[in-house]
Amino acid sequence: MRALVLDDQRHAWAKHPLRFVVHDPDEAVLFSTDAETSHFGIASADWTIPSSQKLGSYRVSADITETPTAGSCKETNSSAFPATNCPLSR
Repeated sequence: MRALVLDDQRHAWAKHPLRFVVHDPDEAVLFSTDAETSHFGIASADWTIPSSQKLGSYRVSADITETPTAGSCKETNSSAFPATNCPLSR
């Protein structure tokens, strides 16, 4: 998973923590990990899908775990991105 985090001026949010979360079709959390954005506002995480995982639509989110310093962004929503539905198939 990768996330590009930008402020309202479309500048990269460098060195900001965020959390990647994967939910299954029943909304159970399957994976969660903390990451930090790079100088370019990019964060990433790897998750190996278990072979026993059931098929269906999964939700992946990248949530900002800390608000930026004053003035760097007007948006104070805790979610950096809308949740994305990801079909899982083999």
